[in-house]
Amino acid sequence: MPTEGNPPSALDSPIEPIVVEHRLHQLTCAKCGTQTRATLPDDVNPTGYGVRVVAVVALLSGLYRNSQRMVQSARFRVI
Repeated sequence: MPTEGNPPSALDSPIEPIVVEHRLHQLTCAKCGTQTRATLPDDVNPTGYGVRVVAVVALLSGLYRNSQRMVQSARFRVI
């Protein structure tokens, strides 16, 4: 919450995460035993984290020099 004399900031309101689920089906051929698996779309990061999360972690750990523990605990306050 903003205090008296301080303007409200973007972090004063809760951040709503954008969740997009991708399911990759994997099947095994009953005749030859070959396994096939779908691939992620090209614009999806294989780590599972979007560009915004990666940017926030980079900002907190790089520019602000927060420890790994502090960056991990920040997620509970941001989300």
